[in-house]
Amino acid sequence: MFSQDRLRLAAGSSGAEAVRLFELDHRQPLITLAGRGALFSPRFSPSGDCLAAANAEGEILIWSAPSWSQIAAQENRAPPAP
Repeated sequence: MFSQDRLRLAAGSSGAEAVRLFELDHRQPLITLAGRGALFSPRFSPSGDCLAAANAEGEILIWSAPSWSQIAAQENRAPPAP
C-alpha cells in the first residue's frame, strides 16, 4: 500500500519483519516494523501517521508510522525535500 504522499510503500511480510517500509524515490528500504506471524494488507491512515495490517488470526495490528524526520534520524540522513 502506498502512503498518501506516494513517497512510501508498506509491504506485509512474515516473522520478525512484519511490515517493511520502502522509499519509492530511491527504492530503498526505510524501516522494518516488528510483529508476529504473517501480516497482510498493510494500510496507511489518511493522515499517514498510522499503519495497520491484519494477521492470519484476523487481528488488526496498528503502529505509529514514522515521520520522515524520525526515519532520517534513525538512518542518520536528511529527509526528502517537500
